[in-house]
Amino acid sequence: MKEGGSIAIPLIGELSAAGLTKLQFSNNLRQKLAEYIQGEVKLTVTVSSGVAQKVAILGAVSRQETYTITNDVSLLEILSTAGGTTPESDLRHIKILRRGATREPVEVDLTSYIENGNIEALR
Repeated sequence: MKEGGSIAIPLIGELSAAGLTKLQFSNNLRQKLAEYIQGEVKLTVTVSSGVAQKVAILGAVSRQETYTITNDVSLLEILSTAGGTTPESDLRHIKILRRGATREPVEVDLTSYIENGNIEALR
């Protein structure tokens, strides 16, 4: 990764990652690689950072605290770090608040994801 949030890839050149989600960047990279690779382009993008981020866990969890993370973690991993949920937890209405462009909370129905076995969608 180059300074400024871009990555240089042979054949493709420089591809910006700044301001994109992991999924958006993966889709952009897949589209660019498809110009040079025949068939389905399979790739894995992992986010890692030397910059620590803070996540505050509030509500019906065992330990309401602020936790430091340095890589991409799922909602389940965050809840586990906080000691898990309590019996009073409403897993159908988890709200995620993020700093940045959008200040609107994202509501997640964790129960539905678990029941459908779609845990990877929570990343």
